[in-house]
Amino acid sequence: MRWPRITTVVLLLTTVSMHTSLAQDKPAAKNVKAVRLGKLWDGKGKVLTNAIVVIDGGKIRAITTDASSIPAGAETIDLSKYTGLPGLIDVHTHMTFYTDETPGVPLLKQMANPVPAVEVFLARKGAMRTLEAGVTTVRDLAPINTWTSPCAT
Repeated sequence: MRWPRITTVVLLLTTVSMHTSLAQDKPAAKNVKAVRLGKLWDGKGKVLTNAIVVIDGGKIRAITTDASSIPAGAETIDLSKYTGLPGLIDVHTHMTFYTDETPGVPLLKQMANPVPAVEVFLARKGAMRTLEAGVTTVRDLAPINTWTSPCAT
């Protein structure tokens, strides 16, 4: 399946972008990175072949297919065997909602009185699944224990 490859590209682009933004004290030429991708989906239905993403100071400055537009002195990262896509956004998540997936244990019974620190620690599994699916931004809608369900009895 291609999702692991796409997820890897999303994670790599995020890492490159974050690394670039952390390296602010280096000369300007070292701040510029050019990421070469075999294909790049723009999120609007268009797929670019042999795409180049130019990242300067932690921000995407250009997306092109013209190799001559790579700035002089830019670090080039070759991911040409991968397909890139923009980070996906999930606006309805319960990131701190965790279940142990034990058969026969009702979901809402598992969430009876969670300790907040433990709940966040256990939620890492859901967070990793979300990130591995290509979602890089989420809006958490609060843990399940902040509302009352008729099924909780």
